Amino acid sequence: MTNSGSKSVSILLGNGDGTFQPKVAYAVEASPYAVSTGDFNGDGKADLAVVNGGSRTVSILLGNGDGTFQPPVNYVPGYFTGDLAVGDFNGDGKLDVIASTESYLIFLPGNGDGTFGTPVISRLSVTIYLFPIVAADLDGDGKLDLLAGGYVLLGNGDGTFQTGQNLGLAAPGATGDFNGDGKLDIALAGYQDVFIYTGNGDGTFNSPVRFLAGNSPLSLAVGDFNGDGKPDLAVANVVSGNVSVLTNTGP
Repeated sequence: MTNSGSKSVSILLGNGDGTFQPKVAYAVEASPYAVSTGDFNGDGKADLAVVNGGSRTVSILLGNGDGTFQPPVNYVPGYFTGDLAVGDFNGDGKLDVIASTESYLIFLPGNGDGTFGTPVISRLSVTIYLFPIVAADLDGDGKLDLLAGGYVLLGNGDGTFQTGQNLGLAAPGATGDFNGDGKLDIALAGYQDVFIYTGNGDGTFNSPVRFLAGNSPLSLAVGDFNGDGKPDLAVANVVSGNVSVLTNTGP
């Protein structure tokens, strides 16, 4: 988890019984906002990518495989960054990082050895902050796309993106096949709601169906929480201080 005030990220190793060991903090840079994992050097060990909004950097911490991490290496895109996503965005078999900001995406191409190439900055035809972001193949073409700031951004397969459908709700989101038709759908959090946009399989989405959640949902997680083979949603609600679980009752 990120610790904005102390310029660090904390790791809590699990005991395997639902409890966790005391946190261990690793220094990064100013105002870490989001963290994601990936094997950036191909050694089979989980590494960390951290976006630091205050210093406008992305920190990469390579994992030692025992729950500890090496000191960060910082990459400077030069723009305020608000969120990040990890994936192979240029199709070379190596994990990359995408960081987002207002109207811009910063593509950090991975070299496959834990280092990254020169950042590529692209500006899109939107006027809102492009975060939170989620990476998924939303149009089924084998190239990773993005859900960012309520926009569907279709990947070109080279680390650049086209501006697609505006879903009209710049909010935390998640993806999953919620109606069981084999096409990815989108869930977006509202003020006290979750909106489900069913996908057509081509990167476009239908008008949303609204489901009640708690007060001010901040994040969504997808999982089969009742073991029936259907993706459900867990929603963290900031103001009401609880978690809502939306059980999928579809076919």
